[in-house]
Amino acid sequence: MSSAHSKKLKIFIPKNKSGFTLAEIVLSVSILLMLSVTSVYYFTRGGESHALEKDRQGLIALMEEARSLTISGKDAAVYGVRVETEAAYLFEGDTYVANDPDNKIFQFHRAVYASFIDIAGGSDVTFRRLSGESSASGTVTLSLYNNGSVFKIVTILNTGVVQ
Repeated sequence: MSSAHSKKLKIFIPKNKSGFTLAEIVLSVSILLMLSVTSVYYFTRGGESHALEKDRQGLIALMEEARSLTISGKDAAVYGVRVETEAAYLFEGDTYVANDPDNKIFQFHRAVYASFIDIAGGSDVTFRRLSGESSASGTVTLSLYNNGSVFKIVTILNTGVVQ
């Protein structure tokens, strides 16, 4: 055998370097951070808009309950609703009495408030027995504390219909 065949061939194979560079890590973390901040922002805004619509429906339901109680003649009384900035109250009788334990309270979501109450004669609406007509017509505007340009309107008609 020749000496050329007895020698082992040495092949140079560079070792693969695995891992990430600092620039790649920083870029990945910053992208994830931007995505998470954007997601949180939009999810909280969506929650507030949902709360606004839920409170609108809740206020309508409270007024419809007062009207229904009046029409049905429960306790031979009339019922009404007082709307204030952060809550609405279902009450028995012609006038609202604060701190009456029989008042039913509908508290608005912490992100929602009644920004404009335009009810003829104040902030109370009572309903007439038998006909269910309202004592006053008008509107209540519910808005978001964080964004006053986002709002929902509840309308009370003379017929007693609330929409």
